[in-house]
Amino acid sequence: REKTWERCIKAAYLHKCLRGKTVAPHTVLDGLAAYVNKLMTSRALAREAVLKTAKRPPRLKVRKRLEPLKQLKQIESVSSKAWPGGWPADMSIIETPAGAFLPDLVNCSVALVSDTHGFCIDDLPFAGDVLIHAGDFWLDTANRNRNAKAFEDFDNWLWRQDFTHKIVLRGNHDPVRCEFKASNATYIASKRQTIDVNGLKVYCVPHGCAVSLTKDFKALKELREADILLTHAPPRGTLDTTYEGNNAGSKALRDAYYNACDDEAPTLWVCGHIHESAGASRLGSTTIINAGMANAGRAKRLDRGLVAVGADMKEAPRAPPPPVPEEVDAEEEELVIVGPLQPRLLAVDLGEKTVGVALYDENGALLDFAAASDEEDGARAVVAAAERCLRGRQATVVVCEGTGRMLADEAFDALSESGLVACEGPHVISPDEWRAVILEPRERINAKKAKHAARLVARQLAGGLENWREDLTTDSAEACVFGAWACTELGWRDDAIVERFSNGDLRVVAKRPIVD
Repeated sequence: REKTWERCIKAAYLHKCLRGKTVAPHTVLDGLAAYVNKLMTSRALAREAVLKTAKRPPRLKVRKRLEPLKQLKQIESVSSKAWPGGWPADMSIIETPAGAFLPDLVNCSVALVSDTHGFCIDDLPFAGDVLIHAGDFWLDTANRNRNAKAFEDFDNWLWRQDFTHKIVLRGNHDPVRCEFKASNATYIASKRQTIDVNGLKVYCVPHGCAVSLTKDFKALKELREADILLTHAPPRGTLDTTYEGNNAGSKALRDAYYNACDDEAPTLWVCGHIHESAGASRLGSTTIINAGMANAGRAKRLDRGLVAVGADMKEAPRAPPPPVPEEVDAEEEELVIVGPLQPRLLAVDLGEKTVGVALYDENGALLDFAAASDEEDGARAVVAAAERCLRGRQATVVVCEGTGRMLADEAFDALSESGLVACEGPHVISPDEWRAVILEPRERINAKKAKHAARLVARQLAGGLENWREDLTTDSAEACVFGAWACTELGWRDDAIVERFSNGDLRVVAKRPIVD
């Protein structure tokens, strides 16, 4: 660049000063040298001035010191009632373990199910005219063999139900091409259409087909004249509140309903998709029912039964009497808790497939760690790992990190039911909170490097244990690390968590022998 700049200066000087005149060589050289020095000096000064004015502070996030965990504001847990969406005040409902039974909204008996996600469903307790599945019968996994087996079971379940007509709508997890060979159910997958069931008009809008609905006048007319509107997602603002407090319903469906329906509207709107808002509500003259059966968040199990509309109320099973609590002897209770209740911190790392836990005492010393896996129920894996760590004790502080708030609530509920914790709720943290304090920037460039560094730090923390009962997994290692960080935030320990060499590298500690 400098040579190119000098050549340009020389060419400009010769063109400006000589202009075809004959000049002594020494005069040309002296004038050219002075001109070059002048321009180069001014260029350097100009460059320095530009750098000074354009200088910005380094892009480092200034982190305020985190408040102690006991002062952190707790997010409200998701309600554990069966139908968190609630029911209209003027509607008489019979809630049973088998499901909810509503009065006659239509002139036939209709059973509504949704969001079963490949889990086993009990046979419906009555026979009827129409069985409607509002989508998401497919497993929430990419395992083809498990999906094929779950779909075969679902098809056989449909075949066993004593209903004249069976309609299955495609949800966001379901495939487009699917054939129900056993049950011969009507599968609505890719196009909007009206199904006439003995005069009962059911207008079906499968997943992904509501975008252009507001511009299709023929479709809006069919929607307005339908008795039942069947969609997978609820309308925006009605029965669509997620466990994070966001409204995740469909704007297109909401706008289409308001554009199409004025004096005439469907009697019933069946939907699902948002598990944590299952229930019923009123939108104008239409009763909207969210029939989602899965638990809140990612589907792990089925928390609810069916919704029966227009069924004979005599056939509706009644709720059984509450079970009589068994008397527990005081001696048995004393055997559960070992010693007096002492401060204990249980760190729980919630992974997609495996979980890791670590237990700390009131001095911030690591007592034990464990890991467990359960593909069907992550909360059950947390209980199994915590029992191995606590060994009859109770945790007074629970810190959870990983995958989301909903799984943290489920894990804490399972720990509470098992009598392993003695606190009101879990403290949920993100990986960035503890990684920014414990790890160097080069160690947290990506998740892979951060997990590797966490394993090395965990081996330092677990070096104080005489023996290991199991090997350190990634999840249990991260639980050890952010558990130590949480103890520091609580004031339980004030020493350095990490040991490093003078060059900043982590000190590697040899693994301990594993003893059962």
